[in-house]
Amino acid sequence: MTGLLNSAATIGRYVVLHTVAVAIILTGVVMLLTATELGPVAAFIVALGLYMVIFGACIELLFGLRFVLAVGARLVVGAKQQ
Repeated sequence: MTGLLNSAATIGRYVVLHTVAVAIILTGVVMLLTATELGPVAAFIVALGLYMVIFGACIELLFGLRFVLAVGARLVVGAKQQ
């Protein structure tokens, strides 16, 4: 458990990309929440905000998939070495 917390606390090489993905998601959420006050342009802003949230979520899902594949590869290589 300590190893997992230490790895989460250290700054990795993809910290900027994670920050950008989270910023895209939060910007999309703000656009979705405030678009109702924009009148006739609201439909466009809602669609754009929804696409931004989906895009940011896809980025984070790809990072998660890459992490799962890396952990699985380490387990397979470790099992073959023993």
